[in-house]
Amino acid sequence: MSLTAISLVLFAGFLTLTAIWVLEIMARAVGLMRAKRTGEQPVNEISDKCDYTTFCEVFGGMPGKISCQVVMALYVYGAMWAYVATFASTLQMFFTLYIYDTDSPVIYYACVGIYFCIVLPLTMLDLAEQAILQAFLTVYRFFAFAVMVCTVVAGFIYGGGYPISGSASVASDEASIWGFKWSGFGIMFTSTAFALTVHYNMPNSLSPVRNKKNLRLIALAAILTAVFFYFAVGGSCALYFTDQTNPLVVLNWRDYTGDKGGWGGSTKWWGIVIQLLILFFPILNLSNDFPLVAITLATNLDQFVPKKWLTTPRRRLTARLAIRFACVVPPVIAGTLLGELDKIFTFSGMFAFFLVFIIPCVYQWLSKRTMVKLYGKGADRTPYSGFYSHDAFVLVALVVGLAAFALAFVDAVLPSSVLL
Repeated sequence: MSLTAISLVLFAGFLTLTAIWVLEIMARAVGLMRAKRTGEQPVNEISDKCDYTTFCEVFGGMPGKISCQVVMALYVYGAMWAYVATFASTLQMFFTLYIYDTDSPVIYYACVGIYFCIVLPLTMLDLAEQAILQAFLTVYRFFAFAVMVCTVVAGFIYGGGYPISGSASVASDEASIWGFKWSGFGIMFTSTAFALTVHYNMPNSLSPVRNKKNLRLIALAAILTAVFFYFAVGGSCALYFTDQTNPLVVLNWRDYTGDKGGWGGSTKWWGIVIQLLILFFPILNLSNDFPLVAITLATNLDQFVPKKWLTTPRRRLTARLAIRFACVVPPVIAGTLLGELDKIFTFSGMFAFFLVFIIPCVYQWLSKRTMVKLYGKGADRTPYSGFYSHDAFVLVALVVGLAAFALAFVDAVLPSSVLL
């Protein structure tokens, strides 16, 4: 547990650094593209939209663009695959808990179908058309996280540990909580990389911000907020639920009663309210997250459509809807066939390493070299540059990313007994 916390802090530090580098690279790409059009000196500011594949093409050519697009597509498909599995598992649990107790796989497949019917029309909308929904769910997220932490803290205060039959007590499991096994490092790295990957979505998420000088602060605040809640929710749940912590942690609240620490005694009416509030969290949250990620992928895939196919508004609309449909279907099919979250996170986390470590590090170095070579010393400076922009930091982050990726890959390939 303690080593996991330290690793999460270190990862968050490096990921914050690479997120700021993404802002620098975007600014240089915009400056270079404008300078080539006007013939003037570059002004490295994010005044125009510049996504991941655009700056990869500007500084890496077509090979850079294609390799970036492949990595991003595989990661995003993996993320949406996890959303499908999480939604379907939660909704299936609701059905068996409140309607009819059955372990038939047909229920799971039906839940996947319901999710498809929800996210498909939302994916066809632009982000601006979902502003109210996004604002509501943002408030709901913070509230749900706060309730989760507060109920677990109440359980600690009441004492006795998690009372559900079959769980290990805090005392008996203390050694395994505060110790570590090498065999768990791989999934920890991939899960952390998966959870804190915001880099690829930054161009779309930050484009509405008017004062672009605040982008560095916004990126820093977003990652630190995510880390805080991962610590608060993940740490408290791991300590309280011990070996009974569900991979989809909200499912631990299906037994919540609101009595005797929260998981004992008889069920109170407020216990049912809290139970439903938390259990509904992934259902509502993922109904919003999936379209956001799918639209980001579709925006990048739009660039590969030949312009000769887009000669009329109707053709442009058809192409846009077809690409978004293609973004939705594969993860839904994958979620139908396999719903094991640990395997999905391992798959997606492998590609997340490239998005949060490899690509930012490589293009931070490459973009700086390109600007200095073309326009002289100082041409690589941006409003987001600082001491952390030095090549030494880039090298350290790249080495850490490659080492973590190698360990995660070995952990995924070799049996866990080899790494004990």
